[in-house]
Order: sequence, then C-alpha cells, then structure tokens
Amino acid sequence: MRRNQYWKQARRAGESDADFAWRCGIPVVEFWTSRISMAADHPMHAGFDPGPVLAPADCVLVLDSLVPWLPQRHPLQEGCKVIQLGPDPLFAGTPVRGFPADLTLQGELAPSLALLTAALEPRLKGVADRRPTLAARHVEGR
Repeated sequence: MRRNQYWKQARRAGESDADFAWRCGIPVVEFWTSRISMAADHPMHAGFDPGPVLAPADCVLVLDSLVPWLPQRHPLQEGCKVIQLGPDPLFAGTPVRGFPADLTLQGELAPSLALLTAALEPRLKGVADRRPTLAARHVEGR
C-alpha cells in the first residue's frame, strides 16, 4: 500500500512505484493527495479511501506522505507493521505527527523502490495469482 502526496517527487517516482506495485502485487491507495501520482486506471490502484485496504493489512508501506490515513477512521489491525519510506519518512519538521513506524527508510522514492523491488521479488510467492483478484477489485471500485 502506498500513499504519496507530493507531486514533484511523485512524478519522478510514478513509473517506478506503479511498476513496484504491479511486480509485488501491492494495492495502492492515494489518500489526502494534492495530485494523483499513479494512474487511476492502473490495476493496482485501489482508490482514495484507505479503509478497505488497511483493515486486512498485515503490513503497510507509506511512501512520502504526511497524512497517510486517519487513525480514528481507519484503524490498523493488531500486529500490522508500518514501513515509512521517503526523503524524510518521519516528517521531522512537523510538530505533531502520530503515525506508527516499525521501520523507516530514508531515500528518494524511485531508486529506493527499485532496490526494494530487487530485494523482494525473489521472496514473493503467489503474486501472479494475487494480481487478478486485485485488478478485479479495482474494476469493481470504479
């Protein structure tokens, strides 16, 4: 799952994060975004409401987003791990930001996602089977 709200960074990372989502079979939600950074017709685009995707998630990847979801409206399930990735993944300049982070990775999105894809791909089982289900949910949600 991914959320990205900053357009300049998103344009550079757009192709790589769509590729990452497809290759890893990860649904993408763009919440509280000022510009869309992934084509809404991409089969891995899961819309703009994180609730349906967050509820069953056991791991959430947040890409460079100040407000990835509203915890009061979109609670995470017990034990869900959160990975925050971006140039400043914890938004250190923001006085109050209460989003969990089990792992923070600092880096520009495009090269970081390329490295993450290379690291994850050999470990992914059943992604080809998962893609049609996610693509069907995408079509239903449109």
